Amino acid sequence: MSTADKNQAPVLTPLIVGAGNPTVDVTAHVTRDELSGLGIHPGGDLSGASQSRKEEVVRAILSGAVGTVVGTSAGGSALNTVRVAAWGQGGRFDSVGTAFVGAVGDDAHARLLEDAMVQCGVISLLKRVDGGACTAVCAALVEPESRDRSLAVVRGAAEHIDVSHLDTPAVAAALVRATVIYVTAFMLSTPPRAEMINALARIASTRHPSAAAFALNISSVSLVQKVGSAVLALLSQCCWLFGATEELYALALFAGADDMAGKDTVALAVWAAERLPVGGRVVITAGPNPTIVVASDGGEAAPAVFPVDHVPQDEIVDTNGCGDSFVGGFLSRVAVGAPLAECVAHGHRCAGAILRRRGCDLTTPLEPL
Repeated sequence: MSTADKNQAPVLTPLIVGAGNPTVDVTAHVTRDELSGLGIHPGGDLSGASQSRKEEVVRAILSGAVGTVVGTSAGGSALNTVRVAAWGQGGRFDSVGTAFVGAVGDDAHARLLEDAMVQCGVISLLKRVDGGACTAVCAALVEPESRDRSLAVVRGAAEHIDVSHLDTPAVAAALVRATVIYVTAFMLSTPPRAEMINALARIASTRHPSAAAFALNISSVSLVQKVGSAVLALLSQCCWLFGATEELYALALFAGADDMAGKDTVALAVWAAERLPVGGRVVITAGPNPTIVVASDGGEAAPAVFPVDHVPQDEIVDTNGCGDSFVGGFLSRVAVGAPLAECVAHGHRCAGAILRRRGCDLTTPLEPL
């Protein structure tokens, strides 16, 4: 090796660091009548419900009183995204590194999550919570006819994390290397976790934008009423903002933008992009409808529209994890500086694969193009 080679700085693999609620998904098939008995409509959103209400739904599923459990797997919105970012590389973990920050209990569910992370090559930056707190559980209630799903999450150990965890040596080292720092709005629902998310945003913003992009997912319509102020406060630090059409609409109304009532998806994306720093981008997904991306450039924002490949109804298993998977595929391309069209295409590809599986099942590889 020459002297020049020895003096060269090592080339580091791009690294996506995600932070969220590591959760075990318990998927159950439920009839419309069973959902009605629980006071839920197919695809209904329980994110804004009280913890006692969610615990009631989860107990009903786990006890067998409602529905039929068809699978137990690793989940949690942000963890799904990070795992898919790794999995979508087809086993080439040297292309983009991935790591995940969260908290789990000392139980079998925690070991299930850690095994799932190892399987995909995700670096575990988990905090192990003592004192009997259980690893978070999400009951995914899937109505077989429509394939729509409703989620009820009991956070358990996941809410026992705060900003001090960022100072642990492994986490601090990962954040120094991070190319993308990704979080979900679910983490903003309690003050200690919200403080940690704000700290992650500051860490990203104090570095050069090309070195650490801060990405936020609005996550849920009903959650907006609870965490809308915190989301709005973070927009000025977001390089990437992800959300469904309904989520952006809810956020706009929460912000008092009543003039957005009845406006189309592009108008919503432009409204959000105007609140991001220059160069930030809003990515709006709408199921089978086109994905829309609008950049904040300090002037008039021009939308980019990307059609979604059609998936026949008889190939759809359930929609659980599809949005998370899109973001995972998308960010894995962002991390290596790929063009926007490639980022969206890979996001669509990953989401389409998960749509054909039960939950965020990554036990078989992504089919090659």
